[in-house]
Amino acid sequence: MSNIEFAYTPSSTSQSEEYMSMRKKNMHEFSVYSGDSFNITQIFGFISKFYKNISSEQKNTLKTKKEEDITDFIRRDIQKDEDFRYSGFTVNTEARNQSYEVGYYDLKFENPAYWQSKYFVFECKPIDLTSTKIKAYIYTQSKTKGQDGGLYRFFINKYAENLPFGGMLGYVTSNTPEEIITKLKSEIKSLQIEGDINFGNLTDEYLLNMQINDFKHSFQSKHIRINQNKEIITSIHIFHLFLDLTE
Repeated sequence: MSNIEFAYTPSSTSQSEEYMSMRKKNMHEFSVYSGDSFNITQIFGFISKFYKNISSEQKNTLKTKKEEDITDFIRRDIQKDEDFRYSGFTVNTEARNQSYEVGYYDLKFENPAYWQSKYFVFECKPIDLTSTKIKAYIYTQSKTKGQDGGLYRFFINKYAENLPFGGMLGYVTSNTPEEIITKLKSEIKSLQIEGDINFGNLTDEYLLNMQINDFKHSFQSKHIRINQNKEIITSIHIFHLFLDLTE
């Protein structure tokens, strides 16, 4: 397959030997996802096209809406796109996962004809600098509701079950994307969920510096993942994309 070149756009122009070595390593690791790069590139392209086409007035309206309303607006807009209609892809909101623990994906992209047994899911979160929103994006726990969080659902194999990748789609509703991404990266760097076995921690911190083509505000991360038996399974690669609704 072709390398997933889009996924490793550096946020720095440095061409140091260390950078090139790490980039080659990451490209090689991701190349095992046979046939996936083309499909994931298309999915990100649909979202990028949506974002570039919406007006400032629409962004201003969306930032006041609930998460599910923003997500549904995105889904409907993508479904109307002619390129999407002829691509073979489908996109659904609140599609049920197939995990041992019931959950519903915010956005699920599939292409049954050309991407069999694979799909890409986004967990969508309105995001700002408040502690509540940051924890909801990553990981939170309470005595009444237990453990949860957008990234956490991928870590326990509840979302994107047995797939090596998934995505977080952040709706920036206040503050700046730069401030929010800096805060998220800081929290993700120190993250480790303790239990019978520790998990959620990064397996490749360098990925945090890797942006995604067509997304000025983006980064990537790769984490230790467990299954329902609390055993470590293959790590999961998360793509973090942000739509700035404050512009």
